[in-house]
Amino acid sequence: MFMDEVIQDRGRYCCSVINTMRALELGAIERLFVWENIDALRYILYDKTTDKETTKYVAASGIPKLELDPEMTVRKEEPLLNWICSHCETQSCKLVVVSDRSHLGKQFVMGFNGIGAILRWKVDFDKDCIDQRPCCEISQP
Repeated sequence: MFMDEVIQDRGRYCCSVINTMRALELGAIERLFVWENIDALRYILYDKTTDKETTKYVAASGIPKLELDPEMTVRKEEPLLNWICSHCETQSCKLVVVSDRSHLGKQFVMGFNGIGAILRWKVDFDKDCIDQRPCCEISQP
């Protein structure tokens, strides 16, 4: 189903943690596909100087610890898959957990890093992000 949407190239799909989380925040996701072993963590960070929270996504493997500025503290840390499972229903999107045991599953994991979505409408990720701010950040080792 996800691959069919990619092949049709109507602009109604997204991939990568950042774009998928942006689309989820916008309520644009119809169906969210995520690999059952996705290796990512979701952090809520608090900046004492600005009194604001930031969401950050980090690849879990190979990272000794999340590097923070001295004025930042971690409010919450959880596996991304757990967070997605608990928030898809509130966004009225269907969650599809993908295994890499099939050819299509392996292709999804390798080609799209194990996360993507079919969208209800086209999203311009440079323009449609709420408040024109980066909705999230991702760090990689």
